Amino acid sequence: MAYIGSQPANKPVVASDLDPAVITGQTALAVAPADTDEFLISDAGTLKRLDASLIGGGKVLKIDNQINNTRTAISNASSKTTMLSGTYTNNTASSKMIITIKMPMHGSRAGAMGIGFTWNSTDYDGALSYTYEDTDNLTHAIMNKGFDNPASTGSISWVVYFKSANSASTSPCVVLNPNSTEDARLPQQETQITFMEYST
Repeated sequence: MAYIGSQPANKPVVASDLDPAVITGQTALAVAPADTDEFLISDAGTLKRLDASLIGGGKVLKIDNQINNTRTAISNASSKTTMLSGTYTNNTASSKMIITIKMPMHGSRAGAMGIGFTWNSTDYDGALSYTYEDTDNLTHAIMNKGFDNPASTGSISWVVYFKSANSASTSPCVVLNPNSTEDARLPQQETQITFMEYST
């Protein structure tokens, strides 16, 4: 092979042989690296390429906030009764999920009330906890539920259900999203359901 000037020395290229412009002169990424983008790293002195998909973890993939402000009265709920239902479309089957629900309710009948959650066809009884905001039976049911993974891709169904020990009740034993019908001080209440999906 012919050379112009002196033939380069037959030796490995070292850091001092490289000008910073080799990097700074290149086009900069304007967005976060795609999973297929590659980096050059030194693994204990051995150069290797690394896919961006392997860097880090715990990245938030999607946040979906769903709101329902429909007032719903449930009278007789000795068996599981759906209060709210919907779907969530996840990004990957291997991601993890955190689901948070704030659900305002007004209880007007005596007896134990139970709220649970169905995710991906699996029931989680007692998944909701309660915080009482005043003495007029206005309750906010708060749920923070973590799931290992959606276990599938595509549309996943979820259901918030209610069950009361007072099976003989003919008047509403609970009202979801109460309004001034239950308490003149109340504006229209609404339920907020937030899904946060993140990578492992």
